[in-house]
Amino acid sequence: AVDPIVIKSIKPITASIHKEYDASYTPDGKYITFHRYRDKLCINNIWAKNVESQSEIQLTRTEGTYSDHSISPNGETMAFVEETDCSKPLTQPKCFNLLSIDFKKAINSPVEPNLLMQCKHTSISRPVWVDNHHIILLQKVGARGQLVRYSVKDNTSTVISAANNGNITYFDYSASQQLIAVLRTQSDNRVYIELLKPNGELLSSNPIQYLHDMSKYRKIFPSFVPNKNYLVFSSGRQ
Repeated sequence: AVDPIVIKSIKPITASIHKEYDASYTPDGKYITFHRYRDKLCINNIWAKNVESQSEIQLTRTEGTYSDHSISPNGETMAFVEETDCSKPLTQPKCFNLLSIDFKKAINSPVEPNLLMQCKHTSISRPVWVDNHHIILLQKVGARGQLVRYSVKDNTSTVISAANNGNITYFDYSASQQLIAVLRTQSDNRVYIELLKPNGELLSSNPIQYLHDMSKYRKIFPSFVPNKNYLVFSSGRQ
């Protein structure tokens, strides 16, 4: 059994009047990176907070509709998604870009993002580095999701888990175990948890047995516990 988490104290990390989301530590644990929003809209900049000095650093020079940032294992590059400007009327389908910044340069002075991949007719989300040269993303093709592996070095993308045998709704990656956990809804309307290698090789696929007090339609978002063989998620009640 897993020991229950006991919260003994909570302390604020930032003291801004702005909305702030998506906080995460850098691989070396020296910085906390997060998105700070303007006027409660979706427009934001990405910031970092030095854990030791408590100083705050703006990383992106220009505001944008940024989300889902991830830093490469060597701590050199941050990748994130940019959507169509949400502050303007939407007159055409949304466009999604995969962007990057040199994190070490941005720590010293805000930088302009670089375009890695452009998606005009599909949406992308949750970029996660699996090594210093490859990023896994969730890509929507119509109403169904699939996993894509993007090579920064070659500027190419490859589907590693297709949408034709079910809709992928979520995934997480364990760097220590080099495993991808995927949630997929299949044709029998059951939700399956799949384990994949970073290259897409399927290791296992099993239906999830929901707790008796959980709706089978409730969405869950499992995440790996670092250095342990567990996935954790909220049932809505616990």
